[in-house]
Amino acid sequence: MAGALVALMYEDVARIIRRVPVPDELRSEPEIATVFREVIDAQARPYLDHARRAYRACALNSRGHSELRHWMRFCQERGADLPTPLAELQSGETTVEVIAPE
Repeated sequence: MAGALVALMYEDVARIIRRVPVPDELRSEPEIATVFREVIDAQARPYLDHARRAYRACALNSRGHSELRHWMRFCQERGADLPTPLAELQSGETTVEVIAPE
């Protein structure tokens, strides 16, 4: 349950950031408005990444425990429903995060 709460917190922050509206002054400047959206999206991206990791950890930690099956499903569904950052939609490249043991 703690993993789900952490993930929900990160998800909520990311969604709030992504709702920042394009200033009215930029409506007549579509190129600048696009860059503005990209900057806003870049600010939300770390929170989305943290939410994805927390949902994944929640689902994995719940696996194999019948009393936690609800949390496993909840975290899997919420994680799958997270928005995709604009940078990922516009780029055909993928990024792999390597975590080395300490």
